Amino acid sequence: MIRSHLYSDHSGVDLLRLRSLLDRPELKRILQAVRVGLERGGAERVSIANPTEQERRALDELLGRRPSTGKRLGLPLQHLEDILQRANLAPDLRTAIASLGGPLRDLGAEREDRQRAWRQVFDRQDAEAKRLHAITGLDAVAWLAALEREGLLKRLAGRDPVRAETLLRQALSLDVKSRKIVRPL
Repeated sequence: MIRSHLYSDHSGVDLLRLRSLLDRPELKRILQAVRVGLERGGAERVSIANPTEQERRALDELLGRRPSTGKRLGLPLQHLEDILQRANLAPDLRTAIASLGGPLRDLGAEREDRQRAWRQVFDRQDAEAKRLHAITGLDAVAWLAALEREGLLKRLAGRDPVRAETLLRQALSLDVKSRKIVRPL
C-alpha cells in the first residue's frame, strides 16, 4: 500500500496574523506555486505567468520591493521565509503554508513508494516467470521484462500495483500440457 507523506506541524504559528498577511485572493496563485514547489522537494524560487496588476502589487508590497514588471512574477522562497520569521508569524515557510492550506505532501517520497511497489510486483513474479521458463521453455522472463519496460501492465492495471500483480499471476498461470500461458477471460 502506498502511504501519503504529509508535513503538518503548526507549532509557533500566529495564524490570525499569517492569514491577514497571506490569505488574500491576489496572493492565491503565487502561494499555490509555493505549495507546489515545497511539495516537489523544495524550490528556491517560484513564479507565476501573466500576473494581474493586483497580484503583482500585492507580492511587491509583501516583499518590500519596487514595482516589478514582466510576463512572470517571481518569488525567492528564502525571502518570504525571512519575512515570516522576522515578523514571528511562523518558524519556517513549510509550517506557514501548511497552516494556511493543510498538510504538505512529500511528492518525492510518494514517488519512491510507487516505484518500490512496482519493483516488488515485478520482483515477486520474476521467480514464477523463471519457473515457467524452466518447465516449458516459454520465455516468460523476457515477456515480463517487456511488460515492465513498455509500461503496458501499468496502463492495463490503471496504475494500481495490486491489480497489476493479480493480472500477472493470472497471466503466468500455465497449462503445462499445452505449454501456453493461460490468459484470463
